[in-house]
Amino acid sequence: AKTFLAMKRLAAKRLSETSAASTAEELSNLQGRLDVVAKKVTATKRAMTERRMATVKREGEAKVAMAEKQVEEAVEATKALAENTSLETSDVKRLCEGAGSAQQAASAFIAETKGFLQERQRDSKLVTTDASMPGELSK
Repeated sequence: AKTFLAMKRLAAKRLSETSAASTAEELSNLQGRLDVVAKKVTATKRAMTERRMATVKREGEAKVAMAEKQVEEAVEATKALAENTSLETSDVKRLCEGAGSAQQAASAFIAETKGFLQERQRDSKLVTTDASMPGELSK
């Protein structure tokens, strides 16, 4: 649109003085409207990017919270094994299997969460031109 208006300004200079003046005035008015709309579009794009980043950050925080919960469950399972020193073999085996399963689940979820966060961070770098947005996600 800016190029179009610039071309029309050049064409308007070739017109007679009265026509050129009224045409230039009208083109200036259109340029002003174009500038206002361009600012609104830029503000809208920035707001959409900020909302998208806030959503990604919330998703990431929820995944991290779930990973922390699973790690805590693994710690509790391991602690139960360490605290009970006078157990029968079958009980020790059951506690070991439970602790191992909890640790494996926590490790798998941490790996999944890490992949999710890296993917979202990579996506955010592609989407946004504002350098502070991806940095905000990595916090």
